[in-house]
Amino acid sequence: MRSGIAGKLARARAELELPAAGVRRWQEWLDDDRLWPDRLVLVHGDVHPGHTLVERRPSSPPALSALLDWANAGIGDPAVDFVDMLYAGGPNVLDRLMDAYRAAGGEVPDGMRSHIMARASFLWVHVALRGLDTGRSAWTEIALRRMGR
Repeated sequence: MRSGIAGKLARARAELELPAAGVRRWQEWLDDDRLWPDRLVLVHGDVHPGHTLVERRPSSPPALSALLDWANAGIGDPAVDFVDMLYAGGPNVLDRLMDAYRAAGGEVPDGMRSHIMARASFLWVHVALRGLDTGRSAWTEIALRRMGR
């Protein structure tokens, strides 16, 4: 998990022009033991609005009733299941999801929010490398623009 991200960062630094501030931020994230989970859990691996079914109930807030498409499931860092929802709904949705996760028995250690935010920013490195690997130069270009913000 962590070593895989370090490897992707090293490869991206060798093959792409990454923003210096991003590289510093990602290296600090990789080096900060406090931000990384002590244990791995079952993760869906691709939680986003298109893979969620929400039940609307009278006189109650909407509730998650199912997660679809478990093709990317595995044992890993619980933060991975929060990244796409952060992109979909923003920081307020992230905070509500973390509260719900905690209330359902999930472990939310200090620093988890920062860890999720760092994972979210690193997503663009992953997309840029995927663009290189698949010959989709537009993916790489978009990712590099996103990182430059």
